[in-house]
Amino acid sequence: MSLHDRHKEFAAELAEAGMALARDIAEAALKAEAVADKIALAGAHERLARSVRLTIQLCERLERNAAQAERPSDQPDITALERRLAPQLDLRKAQVRAAVRRSIEQDYEGEDAEILERSLEGLLEEWALTRRFLDEPPMAMVSVLRRKLKLPDDLRVELPQAARAGPS
Repeated sequence: MSLHDRHKEFAAELAEAGMALARDIAEAALKAEAVADKIALAGAHERLARSVRLTIQLCERLERNAAQAERPSDQPDITALERRLAPQLDLRKAQVRAAVRRSIEQDYEGEDAEILERSLEGLLEEWALTRRFLDEPPMAMVSVLRRKLKLPDDLRVELPQAARAGPS
């Protein structure tokens, strides 16, 4: 068995174990009677779900790398494209994250703010995997994320001029 196959097997095993734990935690959260227990279990479930998503992404990346190694060299290099887009993705995530965090900070604090910020991170990571992430105007993304997080509509958030213009 090659090292690549072993890594793929380990990642798949981690994803399966993570999903089993996530299901157990979700079930426990639904059965919990104390609000504090529900909140703690929901936070644990969210972190575990993110770990599973990242593990699945790792499995997919291992598959792409294996396919890339077998592909003739005249095909476009996906890894090079990912490296080229990474700074743009990071910048866009930072812009949108900052705007939504300002919205969160205006009305929430403590544990509520932490829960919203963790949810924001998960949503940003998921959305960054879509093709639309760099195509949508940043303020449109901020509006969508604020709706998904159920933040009040009366907040005004401004992005720097360069961010409003979108990708160059």
